Amino acid sequence: MMFKKTMPLFLIIAMLFISCNKEQTLQEYYIEKQDSNNFMFIDVPSSIISLKDDAPEDVRQTLESVRKLNLMIFKINDRNKADYQKEKENLKNILKAKRYNDLMRLTHEGVKVSAKYTGDIDAIDEMILFASDDKKGFLVARLLGDHINPEMMIKLLKNINDVDDDNPVFSEIGELIKNAK
Repeated sequence: MMFKKTMPLFLIIAMLFISCNKEQTLQEYYIEKQDSNNFMFIDVPSSIISLKDDAPEDVRQTLESVRKLNLMIFKINDRNKADYQKEKENLKNILKAKRYNDLMRLTHEGVKVSAKYTGDIDAIDEMILFASDDKKGFLVARLLGDHINPEMMIKLLKNINDVDDDNPVFSEIGELIKNAK
């Protein structure tokens, strides 16, 4: 009888405990920041990325495993320097969660880059690239797909020249990033 009376109280406490410990996901962060003037978002479906005619077949197959590319950019200006530090720390904390596995880290000419993934190492569902430069800002690139092979993705990135640079999408993205205020 005592158990029946305390069970609802136990459930309420358990629910509060679980909801208080819920870590924010990168997707939730993206949605939360959509209306912020500090951020620029670019979503690119893989269907509009084309390869040159002579691109190797394995590079084509790798691109086919990618559904979409999301870019989130924070460019530093005179008005948002304090916001930059806060948002960079928020992202670092989100990416520390157990659901995000380390793929690599590097620093090049002052730019800190980390790559993470979700899914299995042989079949990645989401690849995340977080690059930050305390003078320019940061970029988060999310590559969403189905069973992305990391070795093949690295090969695709190394062979970026196989991407058709006449594709107007890339020039538009370049212009958006360059003109972001």
